[in-house]
Amino acid sequence: MKTRQSRNKQRIRVKKNQLFATLLFLVGFAIFTYPFYQNAFSQYLDQQVIRQFQKESAAKNQAELAAIQAEMVAENERKQADTDLLAKELAASEALLANGASDTTSNSTQDFFVEHTLGVLTIPAINGEMPIYDRGTETFLNRGAALLNGSSLPVGGESTHAVIMAHRGMPEAELFSKLPEINEGELFFIEINGEKLAYEVDQIKIIEPTEIDDLQIVEGEDYVTLMTCTPYMVNSHRYLVRGKRTTYLEEHAQLKDTVRWKTWLKIIGTIVGILAIAGLVVFWLNRKQRTPQGSTKQNHRYVGKTFPNVK
Repeated sequence: MKTRQSRNKQRIRVKKNQLFATLLFLVGFAIFTYPFYQNAFSQYLDQQVIRQFQKESAAKNQAELAAIQAEMVAENERKQADTDLLAKELAASEALLANGASDTTSNSTQDFFVEHTLGVLTIPAINGEMPIYDRGTETFLNRGAALLNGSSLPVGGESTHAVIMAHRGMPEAELFSKLPEINEGELFFIEINGEKLAYEVDQIKIIEPTEIDDLQIVEGEDYVTLMTCTPYMVNSHRYLVRGKRTTYLEEHAQLKDTVRWKTWLKIIGTIVGILAIAGLVVFWLNRKQRTPQGSTKQNHRYVGKTFPNVK
């Protein structure tokens, strides 16, 4: 009877140890893999916003798209005339880009983000694809790239200079983390109002946060500058990648498609990989705990009388 009770206590103790070891592993594993699955989830949300935005854009007829385009062109002309606007807006945006100041906006539904999406930015060199939001608030900067308030809308045209900014080094989203890997001569693309625009990188610079000359409109030029913080985790300066408008070719569509399927492959691969590793380790822990201690058989052990040697 005592032996049976002892065995039951041992089983309970083994099960508790097994449960504790499993929970301890899962907590540690979740902490370790947080940046990976959170980044995959962030990319998934970006893809959902992009998909809905493109679907809604495709549903508009040419007259509607032309009207939106004309309105944005007129807005750019007003910004070109107000030479002090960019400096004012840049000062207001600096705290958000450098420090990640909080935003009071609580609406975070997909429809809300789609409503504020200007277009789609694709950077093949770093396999990046993200929405471009219409204002530089922390709500949008946590989810994608955003237009620097006061700069030109990214619709192209002479005497325009759109500045698109995004965070770098966030554990939950990659965004512009790899922006320094882009080289001069490489391309990035913007899709807006049913149009596809191509830009070739012609200048890469590091500037002080208060410098504005490299963000200003240049008469007769069509520029888009991608901006983030540098050095990594210090954020004392701004890293600029400027692109000059070039001809969009049909072959560029293949580059964009490659970025899209690589993004989905990364999302699926990350999720499957994390689940597979977690499942295998939990299985191994359970199997190890079920193996009874001292189960090794003692061979060649005799109980009772010793058999006489046979001569």
